[in-house]
Amino acid sequence: MSTEVNKAFVNKYRSNFIHLAQQKGSRLRNFVRVNEGVVGKADHFDRLGSTNAQKMTSRHADTPLISTPHSRRKVVMEDYNWADLVDKADQIKMLTDPGSEYLTAGVWAMGRTMDDLILEAMTGNATAVSSADAASDVALPAAQKVAHGLFLKWSLYMETCIEKFCEFMGSLNVEPKVIMSQVH
Repeated sequence: MSTEVNKAFVNKYRSNFIHLAQQKGSRLRNFVRVNEGVVGKADHFDRLGSTNAQKMTSRHADTPLISTPHSRRKVVMEDYNWADLVDKADQIKMLTDPGSEYLTAGVWAMGRTMDDLILEAMTGNATAVSSADAASDVALPAAQKVAHGLFLKWSLYMETCIEKFCEFMGSLNVEPKVIMSQVH
């Protein structure tokens, strides 16, 4: 056996990129109100409270006036950005252009940031606006706040079963092929 056979070894190259396990975009955006095309630094949500129907006690009686509660919540626009660059000199040295994969990674990162902001808002205060346009912080009632660590209970059930782990990662929109290549 030749001792110099290692000089004939080859390297294998790929013409695609593999994203590591990560959440693919926002999971919570569909559960909140989104106003697109807002012009200005703030927007408002006008809200109507609940009322109760009144029992009729006699025929032809006066209809009671029910005053429906109104309130307004203010949201302030915030800007976020994400960018990664590919130099022409680097692109020449690659088998494939990573630009579209970078774009995908950026879109997913923006979605995860949306989720972070939504979760922050779920545990924080709202901004109320009076009829005189004065803003004030309103603490959310405890019944409307989401407890921290909801995943903690779930994680107690994920003992050693790889199927449950893959199911959980699949619920985060992670490709099963990526999960298995990182687990094994």
